Formats: sequence, C-alpha cells, structure tokens
Amino acid sequence: MPRFVCGAAYEQELSDAAAWHRQHEQDKPGASETDWFTFAVERAPSLQEQGNPAALEAYVAQKYQTAQKLSPAKATEWHRISLTLRAMGVDPTGCADGTIDLIADGTYNRGNTVALDRQGLTGWIWALITLHSGAYAVPANAHDTEADMIRQLLSRQLPDGGFALAGTSGDVDVTASVVAALAPLYEADRVYTYTRRSDGAACAVTIRQVVDACMELLSERQLESGGFASYGTENAESAAQVILALLSLGRDPRLDAAFQAGGHSPVDALLAYRRQDGGFAHIASQTGSNVIATNQCMLALAGLQRLDAGMRSVYELTDVPLRQEPEHTAPPTVTEPIGTDASEPEETMPPEETDIPAQTSDDAEETTAVQTTARTESVGGTVTPYTQTQVVNTGTGIRTAPAEATEQSQPAVTCSWWVLGLVCMALGGCMLWEKKE
Repeated sequence: MPRFVCGAAYEQELSDAAAWHRQHEQDKPGASETDWFTFAVERAPSLQEQGNPAALEAYVAQKYQTAQKLSPAKATEWHRISLTLRAMGVDPTGCADGTIDLIADGTYNRGNTVALDRQGLTGWIWALITLHSGAYAVPANAHDTEADMIRQLLSRQLPDGGFALAGTSGDVDVTASVVAALAPLYEADRVYTYTRRSDGAACAVTIRQVVDACMELLSERQLESGGFASYGTENAESAAQVILALLSLGRDPRLDAAFQAGGHSPVDALLAYRRQDGGFAHIASQTGSNVIATNQCMLALAGLQRLDAGMRSVYELTDVPLRQEPEHTAPPTVTEPIGTDASEPEETMPPEETDIPAQTSDDAEETTAVQTTARTESVGGTVTPYTQTQVVNTGTGIRTAPAEATEQSQPAVTCSWWVLGLVCMALGGCMLWEKKE
C-alpha cells in the first residue's frame, strides 16, 4: 500500500508542520521531541519521509549498557521508543542486536525492576497503548498480566467518570489517553471487579462502561470554540488528544454530534492553533509554534487522514510490515594449497550491494565491530545468530560479499597457485611476484 494519498485532507498542514520541525528541532533519536515527530510522520499517509531506525536502535543499545537502561523511573521511555520503532517497521521485541525486548522490559515485566506505577497513572496508560499497538502476547509468568494493568488503571477512575494525575476531577488530556488505551477492548464483555481508589467504592464494570463515562465527561468539557482545556488552560494538545480518543473508537471528530460546540468541532479548534511559520502553538496567545503542540497536532491530523483512507488508527501498528533484514551466511573457508604464502592477498569477488539501511556516522563504531564479531539479528520476530565476516562500511551503506560469489572464486584461486608452482618447478628458477596496485 503506497504511503502517499493524492489529494488527502490536511496534506499541506502536515507538510508545513514537518518542515517547521526540521528547521527548528535537531534530530536526536531517543529524545521525546524527535521520537514523537518521527511517529507522527510515519503514521501520516501523505508524508513520505521515513525515520532512521538504525540510529534509534543504536541509542537503545547504548543506553542498555548502563544500569538504569532507558530510565530509572519513566516506563514511558520504553513505550515511546517501542511505538516509534514499530511504526518504522522494527520489531521492538528484538531490538538492537536482537537481545533487547522493549515490550517485556517496559510493560508486563517492568515490575521486575521498577513498578509501572512508579511514574503514576501514565505508566499504566501507555503500557496498555503499547501492548495493544502490536497485539503483543503477554506470557503466563509475566509480572503484570494485561488484566492486572487494566484493573490497576480502572481503579484510578474518579467519581465524575474521568481520570487525572492528581486531584479529584477528571483531566481532559489524561481521560482522552485512557480512552485510547482501552479502545481496542471496547467491545469485550468481560466484567472487571476492583475497588476504586478515590472513594473506596466497589466496582464491577465492562470496558465499554468505563470508556462511555470518559467520553461523556469529555463531551461535557468541550468549550464554545470546539476545543478543550487542561487544568484551566485551553490549548492545542487537549484538542489533539480528544481527536485521537474519538479516532481510536472509529468516530469522526468533525461530524460526531456529541462533540460540536458553538458550531465548532475539535478539529476546527485544533486548526486555529496553526501558525504562519507552519507549526502549531500551545495556546491561542502565542504567535510562534511549539514543538510539543506541533507533534501532537500532527499526530491528530495523521489520524484524520487515516480515517478518511479507511486505515487503522494511529496506535494500531499491526498494519506496518516488519522490515526483513537479509540473511547472513558465513562464506565458505578457502583452503590454500601447500607452498603458498599466507601473507599474500586473497582474491575475492567484488562485494555486492545489499538492502541493509545506510549507516550514519553515529553507527560507524558499531559497523566496525560487526566485521569481527558474531551477532544475532531479529528477522520477522525470530532471533537468528550469524557471523558477519565480510562487511565493510562504504559510507553510504553496508556491503557484503554473497556466499555464492566466494564459492565461484575458489577454483580460480586454487588453480592459479598450482599453475604458478608448476611453472616455478619447470624453470627451476625464481619468480618475482608483483602485487597489483
């Protein structure tokens, strides 16, 4: 399926916002601003730019050399990077050298090191969004099962039907994020029983009931502008999060009757934050654009494009094919005939281009290591060991000599040495070996 949708709505808005981000923000894989921008770009059908998964994997591998790995307390570091990698076609269960499982480490087994709720409610929300994004299976021996996470999340619902990081009143942004986390289970009939933390009430509810209560609160909180406020301030990000919540349920925020106020929809409100520089402002009084607001507005517009195209919502990543890395086979060993000088250069066929993504200067050190070490690669979710022995960094990509080329060169090498030996014996003299420049 092509990434570009000719004439797609919001094509210009997304293109301008992407240009603004590139102009004002330095690309730093692993940084929140860069990762969310990359995620939005990857999920926008009209944008043909692609991120650099190799650089992000290199960042993960480097951070995993430290005791705290991605973060001492923030599980959302695992969640954001997992979503971004999967959007680029990389399996986060076999990241970097194939031994790093970001899904396990950041969601269902996070509690083996640091509790998911060490970060508060946010940890449970994004753990579920991440798990559902790739329909990842949770093993029976997991520290936290999916049901555990759901129950922990539901127990934090407030009496008004919403959710918040603090206080007794539901917050628009947090409540909308909870809807996105629970949306894949909206049709499920399972009843969850738990004690509500805020008031000790015993609850027995379905996901549908919880989500419906959230949507009712969000509808009630809509302002006459069509937008929303978080902690008393109307802003672009709140409008974006409500749009994403509606889209996660398959509802069109431009047409949904429950989300029209003063003749305006949430999308009308969001577009009002667009600035002449191409980005989006955080609040109406700002004349310039804000990176966080721009990233979130881009993701909301990408979601609208996907709805119009009949595609999955932005957090449903199973539509993204996993990148297939080429199989690596160690070339056959060439046995040199007796009497040859091992110091002489061995003749080999010219290396053939492969489809391995080009390495940046940040990857040069890793590429050098590949030349001499055995590694593992994740191909289609399977960890496959291999030994990479004929790899060179060309500056534009990695080149490998295929096994069949090496096999073809072996008879020629062997024959040339035997002929040379026979000539020397026949002449009974000495031969001068000239090396080619």
